[in-house]
Amino acid sequence: MTPWRTFPLLLLFAFGGGSFADDKNGRLDLALRQGFEEEFTQNDQAHAYRETVYTLNASSKDPLGYRHQYRVFDLPDRDDVSPATNGHLHATGPVFRFSAGTAEVTLHPLMAVSSNVLRETRDFEFRDLQPHGKAAWQAPALADGQWRWGLQSDSRWGRMLAYPHVSWESAGEGPLQLSLGLPDSALVWTPARAWTVSMDVGPDGGEWRVRDAEFERTSTFRERRWRWAGSVTRTFGPHASLSGGVEYAFERRWEYTLENGETQQISPPNAPMLFAAVQVGF
Repeated sequence: MTPWRTFPLLLLFAFGGGSFADDKNGRLDLALRQGFEEEFTQNDQAHAYRETVYTLNASSKDPLGYRHQYRVFDLPDRDDVSPATNGHLHATGPVFRFSAGTAEVTLHPLMAVSSNVLRETRDFEFRDLQPHGKAAWQAPALADGQWRWGLQSDSRWGRMLAYPHVSWESAGEGPLQLSLGLPDSALVWTPARAWTVSMDVGPDGGEWRVRDAEFERTSTFRERRWRWAGSVTRTFGPHASLSGGVEYAFERRWEYTLENGETQQISPPNAPMLFAAVQVGF
């Protein structure tokens, strides 16, 4: 589905929902990121590719939330040998958040698999789970800002890793807020009460355990890339908002297994993506 078909559908959903419920219990976020069809050459073969990403986040004032992301890849074959996955990849799981004093802990056990595993749950394996999470502590204010440091684990770098988390956030209630750190940095400007303009950059890869169509081969799909995004958010009262913008994916690399057991490594060109998101209270 092209961006010109998917984005009107999302906008229709955003504006056609009628009144919004009181968000005293939490929020529901739905986002769509749609890339344009591009062409590149791999092993003297011309390939077309496109990527679509759907993300659903449910959060509440309680410690429990949920996150589901669905990425759709058009994966090229090699010498008429198909990939050992359908390119429909899911990452889904609950989110637990806790805080005590200056410490904040997030636990996000994630099942990252191809879509046929979700349809055939009998093939689920414990190794399909990934221990995503973060533990961070707030440090004393320095340089007119707030420091946080800790440890984080996820697959955003293209494979499951544990690494340091460090961030600095500007202090104050002014219209311009800056956040610098590892793995993410962001700049947020609020020119008016109902409008927010933001830019952010950070790793946006992933790792999934996938199956072929006959469930005869289990392999790993890895995507490594960085993402820059610029967005505008319009708030509609206290219970809803709509965002839209453009992203730029760069330093991209895919690694997956073919049906004959060989590994395919591809470095697609940098590419833009459009995105839209709607947030409602419930």
